[in-house]
Amino acid sequence: MVVSLFKRHIISTIAVVFYLGWLLYVYNWFKSGVANYPNSCGAANGALIVLTLLMTIVCMLTIIVKLVISKGRDCWASVIFLLLILLPFIALFYL
Repeated sequence: MVVSLFKRHIISTIAVVFYLGWLLYVYNWFKSGVANYPNSCGAANGALIVLTLLMTIVCMLTIIVKLVISKGRDCWASVIFLLLILLPFIALFYL
């Protein structure tokens, strides 16, 4: 059932996979120590955070457009994809 959800919604799946890959990259950037002073400056780290927020907005808009144009069962699938995009931020606020 879950695999068929991702097969039916190719655009949303690509957006979520690209978004989660970007979040893993940003997490690895800050966790590995590359973001520390000798290797990187504060402006580069700030730009990475701004790009992450921009990526979140683009992916959310993609899913919201799919939500608006879909009907019935596809509408609930778009809500699931929207929750997948918001899940890291929800987890961040609870940690």
